[in-house]
Amino acid sequence: MFDNKSYFDKQLDKKFPQLRSERPDIIEIFESRQPFITGNDYWLPLFNKLVNNNKHRNLEKQTRKLSTHIAYGKIGGATFINCTFEGFGAPIKYGNTTIDFINPTPYDNNFLQNTTVDFVFKESGLSVLPTLLKIYDGTQSIIAELDTAIKGD
Repeated sequence: MFDNKSYFDKQLDKKFPQLRSERPDIIEIFESRQPFITGNDYWLPLFNKLVNNNKHRNLEKQTRKLSTHIAYGKIGGATFINCTFEGFGAPIKYGNTTIDFINPTPYDNNFLQNTTVDFVFKESGLSVLPTLLKIYDGTQSIIAELDTAIKGD
């Protein structure tokens, strides 16, 4: 991954001296995926960061992110309407009553709620699954394009 075109050209010409003259179509495919063309929100910078961290045995830490949204709930004399709890461990306690949104008891059914669990890369704050799917889709795309270019010979 290269942040500017001149550095990209220099590195590619150094590592693959005949590629520019023999296969400019492949150069174009590689170039089209670089951040100086796509911007940094593209999959390649994400992939590059994960690879660089992990290949040096500094595995990217992940954190568990728990979020519960209560549309409506009633316990004792308290009514909960449109409340969101983030970053807490279940169960929670209201007075002497334990409420577990992950493993609900029959009493917890007094709530109309939705609990989500997500894993995020600690350093970047990005959700693990969508990030990995974005990288997977991107790699499949470039492999398919290179395959088509090579078979077109």
